Amino acid sequence: MLHYWESPKITRAGATRDTTVRAARELRELLTEAGFVSLRVETLVLDPPVACVLARSPGGMPS
Repeated sequence: MLHYWESPKITRAGATRDTTVRAARELRELLTEAGFVSLRVETLVLDPPVACVLARSPGGMPS
């Protein structure tokens, strides 16, 4: 199952590489706190860059 999440703290207007890095870090921290494992960040080199945080549920079952 694919989930969409958008940080209310970060807006799209004026986004930069640093914005992408901060958003990915925040999402990674939230997923870690929720118990997800094997996290990794994939980044597309666009302007601004786009990041996707991938993770597994600890039991190996889709959440």
